[in-house]
Amino acid sequence: MNDEEFTYKVRIWPKIREHISQAKEELVKPIEKRKCTYSIRWVVEGREKECTASFPTYPQAENRQRELQLAVSRGEAFHIRSGLPMAEYRRKQEYEEADRARQEAESNAATCYERFVEFTDAKWPLLEPTSRAAMAAALSIVTAALVTNRDGAPDRRDLNYVLVKYVYNKNNRETVPPAPRYVAALKWIREHSRPAGDLADEATFRTAMEAILLQPTTGLKAARSTVSRYRASFNQALEFLVECKVLDANPLDDPKWDRFGKQSKRSNVVDKRVVANPAQVEALITNAAEYGPTGERLQAFFALLYYALMRPSEAMDLTEDCFTLPPEPPKGQPETEWGRVRFSVADPQPAKQWTDEAKGRESKALKQREKGEDRDVPIHPNGVAWVRRHLKQYNVPPGGHLFTGIRGGGRTISKTAYAKVWRFTRHKTLSVRQFKSKLGKRPYDLRHGGVSLLLNAGVPPTLIAEWAGHGLDVLLRIYAKCIEGQEELARKLIEQSIDFFVSQALTASEADAPDDGGSGSEDADEDAFEEDEDEPDEEDDLDVSDFGDGDEPGRR
Repeated sequence: MNDEEFTYKVRIWPKIREHISQAKEELVKPIEKRKCTYSIRWVVEGREKECTASFPTYPQAENRQRELQLAVSRGEAFHIRSGLPMAEYRRKQEYEEADRARQEAESNAATCYERFVEFTDAKWPLLEPTSRAAMAAALSIVTAALVTNRDGAPDRRDLNYVLVKYVYNKNNRETVPPAPRYVAALKWIREHSRPAGDLADEATFRTAMEAILLQPTTGLKAARSTVSRYRASFNQALEFLVECKVLDANPLDDPKWDRFGKQSKRSNVVDKRVVANPAQVEALITNAAEYGPTGERLQAFFALLYYALMRPSEAMDLTEDCFTLPPEPPKGQPETEWGRVRFSVADPQPAKQWTDEAKGRESKALKQREKGEDRDVPIHPNGVAWVRRHLKQYNVPPGGHLFTGIRGGGRTISKTAYAKVWRFTRHKTLSVRQFKSKLGKRPYDLRHGGVSLLLNAGVPPTLIAEWAGHGLDVLLRIYAKCIEGQEELARKLIEQSIDFFVSQALTASEADAPDDGGSGSEDADEDAFEEDEDEPDEEDDLDVSDFGDGDEPGRR
């Protein structure tokens, strides 16, 4: 049907219908007090359905009916599809087109600042606290880069602070006004932020992508893992702009940006220089006590990172009932039996401002696991000794958290606190050269050391992956450089294999040799010799590099 088709044949029903509400909340009322609506009907020739219109009062319905009757009496044509008089239909079309144009203009004029705030508020309830903080960091960098000009620009640190801590933090924005020193920076970015639609321009988009390569406060090059997180958050914001029809397509979908800012698989491989050996680890754990009471409380924490392959966030959320320890050995005797730890939650310790909990602590599911899914990990006897000592010394109640602060109150020791203890311990334990190196630089490197130890001990990788909470492919890729001695082992296996087949061939040859020395088929022997020559030499085809990376085992 042509959208401009009309007719003069219209019939209006004279009766105005009354409809009494049947809603549950209205049925309990007397019938005379229930809500009512009033409807009129008219028929337009060529239209399949009858036209209707409802009104909350009878006079409104009566007035509308009279308007339609006057249009008919004036001989005015009616639009078939809408059922409206043509003049009214065209006014409505003009109004809708003007409204669409206004909305489109407003949409194109909305700045990156405004659109990213909308995106933050939409995503906030769906994100973990740590993800909220990462998203705010990424959006603050892009927002600070996408400005119309830099005239009167505030200090880089002040601008980053107000964007991260206020603009893109929904909790703070709704409850805590920015401090006076940041008000000017906030006003400046609001006034100078570029329209979000400008991201469709390649030069503008490149400015944003180059910004995420740098640290927001110093302007120095950011780590690859950090850039990768920034890119992921920015990509989500771009998808939001596409959904809001600000952009026709996500610029990151262009193949030219595929490798820009992406973290390569090789970039997150563990450097074997960070891996401490068992003797060094025991010395580090022991010397942590010299920091003071907090250091003593963290000795078992550091031990679990190494001996139970735990992430710091996992160990920090452990309770007494997570452990199954063997019987205690006689006094003066060392631990010789293994224990177990079973856990299903982690405490990443996000800042209170990013959480929905008043206490600023939110336990979450283990990494790459569903809520309630746990890990069951054996604990080496050395680790059992540290855990047993901790449970006794601090009288941890049943179900209580292991690593609470000195002041009590159930609060766990903060990331800042255990990082300080670890720095002190490294300085106390390691030589000057080792301290300046990457050896055990972070507490997390204890976990790397534990995994590397098991791999080099020949424990099946599938089992290690299960204990460490990794996928097998991820485990082998991340710890590829930490597996030592593999080339030497490969050579021995190859030599053993060749020796075995040679000995088998000699045995068969002796068994098949004729007793009389002259009998037997010369033709058969010749055929066998020729057949052997046609086969490739197995030893020549072997590539030792297939069995290892070719690196000599490192020594510490």
